[in-house]
Amino acid sequence: MTRQMDIFSQPVAITSDEFIGRLAVVLMRRSGVSHSEAFELCKKAVGGRLCPVCGSLIKVYTRKLNKGMVRVLRQLHCMARPVKSSDLNARGGDYAKLPHFGLVSLDENGLWSITQAGRDFLDGFGASPSYVAIFMDELVGVSVASCKYLGTVDGFNLDHITPVGVERVYIK
Repeated sequence: MTRQMDIFSQPVAITSDEFIGRLAVVLMRRSGVSHSEAFELCKKAVGGRLCPVCGSLIKVYTRKLNKGMVRVLRQLHCMARPVKSSDLNARGGDYAKLPHFGLVSLDENGLWSITQAGRDFLDGFGASPSYVAIFMDELVGVSVASCKYLGTVDGFNLDHITPVGVERVYIK
């Protein structure tokens, strides 16, 4: 997330013109459609639409932090060095979204390591965004809602803390 740039200082709703405008910029870069076409397509992106130019699915995906991701995070916490993703005992592909949460970093060689934010999260001192918003394989938002790690003897739980009101994301 260090390469991302803050666009707004306050959270905005996923359905707001500000958020849709951010998505339109991503779509314009990827497919070459005009700004007005991109804006209209992105208004429909929450439900998913096909791009008339490139044919790809245009949809905002929200990925929630889950127990499988935390299991991988715990593995990385126990390892003393950066590792390849193939060295992790992980099922499915959800763990690949961990860098978007700021809990894991990838170096230029593709090696995975836990960040200080990831250590703080597992130690119970920090919170993580509850979900991230991804559009055309690019991180476009981080939720205001957060979750804390609650470790127990038999396993763990994620305590999702959602603010009152409309779900919003910070545009990154």
